[in-house]
Amino acid sequence: MSTTNVPLSVATFNILAPCYKRINFSLEKKFEDLYVERAKDTFKYINTLECDVICLQEVWFSEKYLNLLSSFFENEYVIAKKKRTRSKSDGVVILVKKSTFTILEEKFLEFGLAGNRVALLIKIKSNEQPEHRIVIANTHLTFPHHTYDVNMRLTQIQKLQNWVKNYNQEEHLPIIIAGDLNGVNDNVYNYMTKKAKYTSSFKKCREREARVTHFTHRKESVGVDFLFLKNFWEIICKPIQAWVEPKELTDKVWPENFNYSDHRPVKVNFSLEIIKKK
Repeated sequence: MSTTNVPLSVATFNILAPCYKRINFSLEKKFEDLYVERAKDTFKYINTLECDVICLQEVWFSEKYLNLLSSFFENEYVIAKKKRTRSKSDGVVILVKKSTFTILEEKFLEFGLAGNRVALLIKIKSNEQPEHRIVIANTHLTFPHHTYDVNMRLTQIQKLQNWVKNYNQEEHLPIIIAGDLNGVNDNVYNYMTKKAKYTSSFKKCREREARVTHFTHRKESVGVDFLFLKNFWEIICKPIQAWVEPKELTDKVWPENFNYSDHRPVKVNFSLEIIKKK
């Protein structure tokens, strides 16, 4: 058997929408100078991650905020986006670097009344070696405030996994499901790793999960951001390196001076390989 390789770097990052960030007894969205400054700093920081694909959650879908995001990324990245349903004003975005990969197809899934959550899916190919293709989905599951939310999250991930499975049933491309799953070693994680047979890319590289990627509104330090991977045949995606950004800081505690968001980016370097039978 012989293989050819294409590098692929992917990050997932919940950037804390201004419509949710609390400032004393108000919200950041009411203070344009503050949210614009943080957005600019955050987008500059995202550019330093140097990724081929960046999955963002909690992107505020106000016109000004989206224009700001576009001004930072549209020259270097193709921007795919999907707003949450009904009255929710945030959504998910996937950035794809124009110089390395091309989007072949873009789809979205609405979970409906199950939290008004959404998922965004792209199929991409390598520019240099177009036969190297992969499916990447980005989502943000409901925060488990109550038992009802815990059950809703499981419904959401089941619906997403089945949707991606049906989409991919003919080509059997490798799949990455990325995002903020708002849970640690729970029913969602167990479903993905045991029943759906996905692998945690971070754990594959590090032999453990990222310990702290989110500092919650409850002042809890948790690891809730994942890049799950599933392979089939012919095209294989292998995790090579994984870390929590900033790379120089430990992921065992929440860093005091990380002010871009209440999440930290999780980045994984992959190798896309074509396996050909002799």
